[in-house]
Amino acid sequence: MFDTTSSTSWAAYSDASANPAAKEDFGRLVRRIMYSNSGQFAPLREIDTDNGKVLVVHNRGWSHYRQMAMKAQEEGNLQQAEFMWLASLSEAKSFHPHDPRLLVSVENLSNLYVSLQRFDQAETFARQAVDIASKAFGNDHPNLARCLNNLAGIFYLQARYEEAEPISRRLLSIYEKNYPQDHCEVIAATTNLAMLYHVQGKYQLAERLYIRIITTSGTELRKNKSQFSSLLANYAGLLQATGRKSLAREVRTRGSSLFQSI
Repeated sequence: MFDTTSSTSWAAYSDASANPAAKEDFGRLVRRIMYSNSGQFAPLREIDTDNGKVLVVHNRGWSHYRQMAMKAQEEGNLQQAEFMWLASLSEAKSFHPHDPRLLVSVENLSNLYVSLQRFDQAETFARQAVDIASKAFGNDHPNLARCLNNLAGIFYLQARYEEAEPISRRLLSIYEKNYPQDHCEVIAATTNLAMLYHVQGKYQLAERLYIRIITTSGTELRKNKSQFSSLLANYAGLLQATGRKSLAREVRTRGSSLFQSI
């Protein structure tokens, strides 16, 4: 779903050293949906007029538009979802500037445009979300970090790594102010920044963060063997890229057991 209350869930990582340009889901940086337009969702009523057929929707309020937008997404009709989210935004613009419904509409439009690869529009709405969250919640709130997360993800998907980097550092700092080191949001943001350093060839900075994540105990990451293995594979790729082939092989074969004593 596009309703946003926290960062996105973990996604498997590709070996960034083997394919630096890989644009798989970037930790929690990017919410993506993989629906195609099914054309099967028709919440609007089509009527005949003197000017031809037009689509009519009754003004049922923000919650109704949101509900229809989410249903359209579930059914794969992204064109319809766009229409409904824009309708919800039109309604939300009459609310107080700090009303959370405005932020939901703007964020979801940004995420929808990411899924459609319409990055200019996605960036426009992502920047609006950052501005709204900053004014509504202040400069150190997790909601702002989430909006920064989305903006950095848009830059990452376009290989605009230098622009994504300071945003990623900032959002990690916000999460660190609000949560302990082993919190899932801190781990996610740290992993994102490590990946960002990795794809830019900033191996020393990336390695420092990889080791920090791998050796942090009691996290959800360690409980998910697949995700943790992917993280180890990325670190092994970094070791391979920096000429430490034997250590890379050891990380790949022994995995998490290698770091239990660290």
